[in-house]
Amino acid sequence: MTPLETIQRAVDKIQQGEEYYIPAWWNYLSTSCRKDENRPGEVIVDPRRHYSDCLKKILQYPKRQAEVSVEGSVMYSMMPRAFTAWNHTSDGELESGTLLKCIALLPRLKQMGVDLVYLLPIFLSSHAFGKGELPSPYCIQDILSLDPELGDRLIPQITPEEQFAAFVEACHRLGMRVALDFVFRTAARDNVMIREHPDWFYWIKADDRDELQAPGIPGAGHQVVSADNVDALYQSPDMAKFIECFVEPPEEQQWRRIVEEADQQGKGVLDVCIDRLGICTLTGFADTINDPQPPWTDITYLKFYFDPSPAAQRNLPAQELPPFLAQDGVKCSVFEGGNPNRQLWDTIAGVIPHYITRYGLDGARIDMGHALPAPLYREIVRRIKACKPDFLLWSEEFSPENAPRAAQDGNHFITGDLWEIWKNTPSNRVNHRVAKGLQSVLPVTAAVEMADTPRAPLMAGGEGQAKAIFRMLSLLPNNVLLINNGQELGEIQPMNLGLCNDETGRFVLPPDHPMYGKLAFFDRVRFDWLNPGIEERVRWMTEIIDLRRRYGSWIQDKDAFDWDTLDRDGELTVLYYQKEGKALAAVVNRGAETRQVDFSKIFDGSLKGIRSFEVIASDGFSLEGQDKSGELQKFGFVLLESKEEMR
Repeated sequence: MTPLETIQRAVDKIQQGEEYYIPAWWNYLSTSCRKDENRPGEVIVDPRRHYSDCLKKILQYPKRQAEVSVEGSVMYSMMPRAFTAWNHTSDGELESGTLLKCIALLPRLKQMGVDLVYLLPIFLSSHAFGKGELPSPYCIQDILSLDPELGDRLIPQITPEEQFAAFVEACHRLGMRVALDFVFRTAARDNVMIREHPDWFYWIKADDRDELQAPGIPGAGHQVVSADNVDALYQSPDMAKFIECFVEPPEEQQWRRIVEEADQQGKGVLDVCIDRLGICTLTGFADTINDPQPPWTDITYLKFYFDPSPAAQRNLPAQELPPFLAQDGVKCSVFEGGNPNRQLWDTIAGVIPHYITRYGLDGARIDMGHALPAPLYREIVRRIKACKPDFLLWSEEFSPENAPRAAQDGNHFITGDLWEIWKNTPSNRVNHRVAKGLQSVLPVTAAVEMADTPRAPLMAGGEGQAKAIFRMLSLLPNNVLLINNGQELGEIQPMNLGLCNDETGRFVLPPDHPMYGKLAFFDRVRFDWLNPGIEERVRWMTEIIDLRRRYGSWIQDKDAFDWDTLDRDGELTVLYYQKEGKALAAVVNRGAETRQVDFSKIFDGSLKGIRSFEVIASDGFSLEGQDKSGELQKFGFVLLESKEEMR
């Protein structure tokens, strides 16, 4: 019996009788339901019948592999506990999203055109030093165990691990791959490894645990730590005070007593350590200098080297210091130590093969993998490939210039920098930045928003601009198109404030909105599944993705793409492909004004030899004359194909 069949059998044993509310849009199979006039947009279903119908639908499909190449993929970024969170009972209490509920919605994603489901971390997280109602998914207490909240209360006999195996199977039956986000550079401050290996962590005085700030260089601005500035960092007035916060790890016998006491009293070992010794694990911080973000109080860094970095050794006094970590030690891919923590490396290198073997996982993004020790990253990839040669690897590398190194390390695509263009680039220079960002050795992630950024309308300057950009990205080569969960619903509340955002960015909803000020990374939230425009939004996105699929042989061929045509100033984005005597062209209006477009001028001679074009898709476009010009409304687009072979 497969994992999905096991879930099906458990669902069929759910007791009937509960009033179970779901958004009407979830009931895509039209399972028998009724309405409650006090909760418009929802339906009441028998949960046994509803989930049984959904699972039976998926089980009709045979197991198969996704057929789309990396360059043409459409990736859906999902945080399961937020994605399917809902108030299912009459008392209105918000329940966490679960893997069962996510499985039930997978056919919706498949219909939309998704072929790669990427999950933010789903591991057991820690409540220690929490920053909200719930722990961050990146505050990982045990990377080999899954978040218990992802197990559905309707089938308590089925563990989260069993439900995740069924999730992967369901994706495979629908022709979708599954990738998971892994975090190896950081961990929860009370990570399970601390019980046996306190020396794998950095320790500070407990009194400094909330206020510790990474050292900076006064007046230098926000910089990436590098060989050019690391000596100035160690000579800054902040460094000496920073190092004074560090202490030696607990002694072995002392630590054994703390662990025993914690077990006897049912307390956390770190809580007891703070009470008894007045020390705790290091507060997390960014690996850049003068970073504007506040300290990451819920996570800490693992000790990849037992000795300080070369920069620390040449800049610090000769006397012995407690093990400490500054920004250079965090970026140990550049500032490697000489005494590696081999046992930790071996533990980390075995994690992803475990998930491949147990669950059939297809891919991974390794959070800040490019900042790990280079030999460790190579060993991680070596073990992955030995386990599954076609395993998909997504590098978080932001710079397209570093794509060759990412490719050499075994990655298939990078994050790149397209995601931040919409927020930080003048509109008339967007085309140039996009052209530069796409000319990468590896495909880049094409997104209007990501889980760490403001939502698309706020990134792009409005909903119309966001739609135009998404349409443009879908027709560009050399990318993996990303949809962030909730984007298709028109969400404006961010999930996190990590990129292109600050503390004010969480307050974008009306003060009386139930999700006002809440962040999915730290709070219990639900998405706007009751948005009355959901059907139209999803239909619109589906049609765009369908065009991407239909013309995939063009869009995935970056050698057929005219990069010079794209690289022009202005709010019109012009795309042009040419091969085998045929041409495909598109014009996207990212601006808020209607524009006249004369194709013979726009394509600057590219129309030579082309007798005529056929309009194969458009939105807000009206043709004038004989295939020569037309009117393109604000945020509109037109896609053209040559009717006959060029001369």
